[in-house]
Amino acid sequence: MSLLAVPDARAGDVSGIEIHLAAAIEGLRNFGGGRAKGSKVLNAGFLNVSVDTEKIGWWRGGTFFAEGVTNHGHDPSARFIGDVQVASNIADRNRTNLHQAWYGQRLGGHASVLAGLHDMNTVFYLSRYAGVFLNSSFGIGPEISVNVPASIWPRAGGAVVAQGHWGRLSARVGVYDGDPATRAIRPGREGVM
Repeated sequence: MSLLAVPDARAGDVSGIEIHLAAAIEGLRNFGGGRAKGSKVLNAGFLNVSVDTEKIGWWRGGTFFAEGVTNHGHDPSARFIGDVQVASNIADRNRTNLHQAWYGQRLGGHASVLAGLHDMNTVFYLSRYAGVFLNSSFGIGPEISVNVPASIWPRAGGAVVAQGHWGRLSARVGVYDGDPATRAIRPGREGVM
């Protein structure tokens, strides 16, 4: 939901800059088992900014996107639960950071490419039905999230993603930084995904 759209001075069109604000608050309690009984309240604030280069009068088919996140409340899985895939989709340490920042370009009517800091779970390995659930097990599977350092929450890494669609056929391929936690691309030392 767009909370603020900057109007264009011309004919009432949207200027091409969209700002979205969102907040999430969770309360979790471990009643027994795990590491210890306990409760935790977590919250996260999100600020997304999207710029359509065509609407602001630069060039056709381009989009700049940035997502900033601020978190409060440490991960209850580490303190109380001890589960492998974490109980919360917003759990992180207390911090504010730039989660995503990328540029995307449409190439004709059938293809596009984006490059920058990108959360792979926004376009790969996701279910539109799982987004309503809090537990992270409904997100990306543990065969990726637990076994390899992937460009997913809470630390997106550098990436290049290309996609094309032709009628009912579509294809998408992405190359991601092998260790997004460093936010550095070091070929030969970190690998790629």
